[in-house]
Amino acid sequence: MERISYANPQAKLAGLDYSPAGLDLCGKFLKTRGIHADLMLGDMFTVDNGKRYDSVVSFGLIEHFDSPSGAIAAHARFVQPNGVVAVSVPNLRPPVIRKYLQRFAPSTLDTHNLDIMSLSALRAAFEAAGLDPIYIAGAGGPWLITTPKQGSMFVKTALKAAPLFHLPLQAMGRVLWPGHIFGIGKIR
Repeated sequence: MERISYANPQAKLAGLDYSPAGLDLCGKFLKTRGIHADLMLGDMFTVDNGKRYDSVVSFGLIEHFDSPSGAIAAHARFVQPNGVVAVSVPNLRPPVIRKYLQRFAPSTLDTHNLDIMSLSALRAAFEAAGLDPIYIAGAGGPWLITTPKQGSMFVKTALKAAPLFHLPLQAMGRVLWPGHIFGIGKIR
């Protein structure tokens, strides 16, 4: 919300969280930056404030559900006709990432639905939710969302150096795999 507010100071912002603590932190954060947003406590599957928006955006949310298309459909409930839903998921699917997480952060794999982490799966989820996928893409290069709590100094150093290895590939317009997968779907 901070970036959207800076890009468009006239935007009317609203946020939804099922965690009272998360909502409180968000409110305090926005207040320190002088940003107003209507923040609501509730579950996206059941809450209804009666309002519809031009767009609904989430980052790193839908991959935590068994049915990502159901989570996208829940987003769509808040969007007016011809509006859009935009989502982003981390890409933990590449074998090297999965092996790393299995070894150093297995709980991360337990809380993420890897099946949604491909361009074709995200496109299918938008379609299953009744939206027209208008843009599905990957961005960024290899990255990891967690720091190992165990492992050798070599492993920790290699993880810190990995982005440097990737820079020449990015300069050539190539990536080994996208670090994030994102999509935008239009309400029919």
